[in-house]
Amino acid sequence: MIRKKRNFGLDVVRAISILLVLISHRFAVSLEIGIVGVQIFFILSGFLIEQLLINDFKNSGNLSTILNFRKR
Repeated sequence: MIRKKRNFGLDVVRAISILLVLISHRFAVSLEIGIVGVQIFFILSGFLIEQLLINDFKNSGNLSTILNFRKR
C-alpha cells in the first residue's frame, strides 16, 4: 500500500468550499456563497491535478507523460 502525503491546509479549504455549497442549499442564503464554494472546489481540483502532472513529469522527464496521464 502506497501512503500518500496529504496537505491538511488543502483539506481544510476543500471542507470550507463544501460547507459553503451546503449552507447555500440548506438555508437559502445568497446564491453567491454556493457559487464561490463551487469555484474554490474547481480551482483546488485543478491545482491537485496539476501537481500530479508535474510529479509525473519530474519522474519520467518526457512529454509523453501528459498523454499517459490523459489515458489514466
